[in-house]
Amino acid sequence: MGVQLKRLLEITEERRRNAVILDKILSKFDFVNARYVAPYVKHVYHLYLVDYVPEILGISKSQFVKVLRIEGIPITEGYMWLVYSNPVFSNPERHPTCIKRLVGKLEYPKGLCPNAEKLCYETGLWFHGSVLNVDPKELEDIEKALEKIESNKEELKKLK
Repeated sequence: MGVQLKRLLEITEERRRNAVILDKILSKFDFVNARYVAPYVKHVYHLYLVDYVPEILGISKSQFVKVLRIEGIPITEGYMWLVYSNPVFSNPERHPTCIKRLVGKLEYPKGLCPNAEKLCYETGLWFHGSVLNVDPKELEDIEKALEKIESNKEELKKLK
């Protein structure tokens, strides 16, 4: 690990440079959006976040991820659930050390955090930061996969 720590600044700068390239690639497509990063922010890109627009392709986030993975693109759907939706909090009987037993009944109704819920379940995707530690030419694989998806929109809608 010490060897990698010595390279931390180099690795982080490489991720930043490649994130700019990936931002430009994603800007060519209306069904995915790179996340805004303010100019004064020095992002380390532990994750590279992407917003998927399911209405444009007509397929779910999960289906979109599957198609990208078939094309060899290492993208994930993000978290399985929001923190407050974790079974530890929603099923205290099954988790005896759960905080509910300590403080009484807690409720986390659907709609509590609508933006977070939409990101988690419908639109939010991510690449692990290591995807940005590549030769910039390798990012073209992502562009080619997205072009292929765009040119096959109608076929993808039949996946439902």
